Amino acid sequence: MPRTPKETYKAHQHWVYEAHQQQEARALGDKLNLSFPNGSAGGPESNFMYPIRRLVVTGQDTPSNMRLLFGTSSVSNMVPYHEARRLVLIDELSGVSSSPAGDLDQGCPYWSPRPASREESEEIEKLLRFERKYKEILPCALGGSKHHHGRKISVESDEGYGRGESASPRRRYS
Repeated sequence: MPRTPKETYKAHQHWVYEAHQQQEARALGDKLNLSFPNGSAGGPESNFMYPIRRLVVTGQDTPSNMRLLFGTSSVSNMVPYHEARRLVLIDELSGVSSSPAGDLDQGCPYWSPRPASREESEEIEKLLRFERKYKEILPCALGGSKHHHGRKISVESDEGYGRGESASPRRRYS
């Protein structure tokens, strides 16, 4: 069960303001090529997903490592951890890297996530099946693909958009 926002907040505060002061946490950070926020809540290092994803991607998402970086080992019960783990496992099972996470992975020393549990595999397979079904339907809305009636659809944006006219695309059938 995901933890409360208060617990997530406390873990994030520990990452930003305290972890960099602990020798063991700094050693782990060096091993994983993690940059610490050093008490500054601004900047990419203070993004809570950054250290979580680095732990997940390297397979170092153990309770002891989480305790070092976040002051608690219960991070694995928090929503950000589940989001990071799900994205990494989708990458792993689909063979496609999640480009939105590219900045978070910059400088990562290696990619070696822990294997998915049976439950995680089932969840990811369900998501990938949904994605495949969605992609079969999606091209018709985006244009350039065959409509289910066999007509080609192209989509153009409205030239008058912004002048009180419709914002919806115009379709031409050929």
